[in-house]
Amino acid sequence: MMRRLDIKKDTGYLTFVGVANELFENQKRLVTWSRIVALYAFGARLALHCKEKGYIDFARHIDVFLGRYAADMTGHYVKDNGGWEKLPEVFPGDQNPGDSMWKFLSWMAVTLGIATAAAFFSSSR
Repeated sequence: MMRRLDIKKDTGYLTFVGVANELFENQKRLVTWSRIVALYAFGARLALHCKEKGYIDFARHIDVFLGRYAADMTGHYVKDNGGWEKLPEVFPGDQNPGDSMWKFLSWMAVTLGIATAAAFFSSSR
């Protein structure tokens, strides 16, 4: 995605604002917790991309304009919807992270077993 944006040092902020505005559907200002999380995820990915391209000075400023944009665009929503304290309720983490890991490993074992069986039967023909 970052390659398609063609981010450059001199146009980076405008590109960021353009993508962020699309996220909130421009003038409609459709703010939700999911879109707020997506905004911060985009900012983090943009900073990483800029660092990889050698735009270190620009990457250091992303947090500033992300904060400004988020305050302007989402500040009222966050305040009216329980503040930042509400975010863990909206996106609860796993109660027991080990359960998720075991589920993942179990599915991987089943998938690998099926793939192995398929490879065995197809090679024996």
